[in-house]
This record gives sequence, structure tokens and C-alpha cells, in this order.
Amino acid sequence: MPDINIETSQSLSPDAEVTLFRLITRGGTSIYFKSGPEVTYLGNTYESVPCALSAEKKSAEGNPERPTLSIGGDDSDLILLKPALFSGEVDGGTLEKYLVELDDLKEDNDVKIETRYRIKQVQDYNRYKINLVLARFTPSASTTIPYVKYLRPAYPYVDL
Repeated sequence: MPDINIETSQSLSPDAEVTLFRLITRGGTSIYFKSGPEVTYLGNTYESVPCALSAEKKSAEGNPERPTLSIGGDDSDLILLKPALFSGEVDGGTLEKYLVELDDLKEDNDVKIETRYRIKQVQDYNRYKINLVLARFTPSASTTIPYVKYLRPAYPYVDL
């Protein structure tokens, strides 16, 4: 093994990852937010709002719990989201979660891991906190299994 590989392998460190969220209402309005300081990525400004996604892990036994997104906290005022919540535009909307490495965020590179969720319902809402119950989009809903219909061979009909 060349000496250069040994030197660089000792200096490697894990990259920091930043989680960004995009909430798309049924009317098509997009709301960009993230936990932590405000950032701009690919021309969109992600507002600083405390948020956490829970029950996101998958297992071979299945995941009976639905993912839940909690937005807000004791010191944040979410009154600006009130019109969208009360009009019902958030229910049935889409939540996109982007996982971006810090270097790609700083350099504004379009390199991200995207996860999409359907907003099943607004679980509860008050002035300081919103809880959304999410559901995963399943590929089986839009997948059809190709088949070949069997037709028996057409034999000529003969009159004797």
C-alpha cells in the first residue's frame, strides 16, 4: 500500500449532514424550514424553526408507528401558518426531507438524499407547536404487474 494512502486515511473525518424540510400544501405553496440557523440552499431560504422527525426507522418486521413531524417550541410563534392549517391545505400535502452534506450546502451543490412523505393529518396545533402525522409513499400503489393474457388458439370451424 502506498504511503500516501496511509497518510490520507488517518486524516479522514466524517462529513456533517444538515436536514432541510420543504412542506408543499395542496394548493402548491412551498414552505422551507430547518432546525438551527437560517440557510440558503439552491436559491431557497430555509427558515429557522425548531423541528424534529420521529419514528422514521424501517425494520423487516414492519413499522406500525407513523412518522410524526413536530414543528415549533415554547419560544416560537407559528401564527403565520394558521391560515394554511385552518383552510385544510396542509392535510394531504407533501413533506420533502433533504439530507445534505455541509460542504455541498456551503458550495450550493445540488447533491442531496430526498425522502418524501404524504401529510396524513394535522394531529394537533396550538400557537407554539404543530404535530403532523406522515405516511410514506409506497411504490406499490403506482406499480402494475405485467402479464400476458392466454388466448386459446383459433381452430377453423369445419362443417361436415
